[in-house]
Amino acid sequence: MATFADIWSSLQRPGKPLPFLLIDCAGIEEGRAGISTHIFSELQCLFTGDLGSELADVGPYLGRLKSLSPEVAKAVEDLLARQVGMLVEPNPDAPENKGLTFAQLHQHFRKFNVVTGPHKFDTSCT
Repeated sequence: MATFADIWSSLQRPGKPLPFLLIDCAGIEEGRAGISTHIFSELQCLFTGDLGSELADVGPYLGRLKSLSPEVAKAVEDLLARQVGMLVEPNPDAPENKGLTFAQLHQHFRKFNVVTGPHKFDTSCT
């Protein structure tokens, strides 16, 4: 099994784009305030509109890492160890990933959000 150090080292190959991180704030005691936002160049909740505001502290977030510095590594390793984060590294060789933007990946992951309310069985988040 690969260690975090092995994975982090593999991300540092020349020419590789910086990875993304999915974060589940529902598993963080401090909620969104528990995210080290300074490690991201972009960070956005996967919920939008009223849902994004109402569930900001427990919602899922997508972030693009700012760098692969030791400080960023420490913050990412902490989120992974607490099982509230998941590294996302799109395959740069796949034609569909050429020029993949943060907005495109954000939209992709939003498709998987489903919220259940008291009056509806399943409602897709839009």
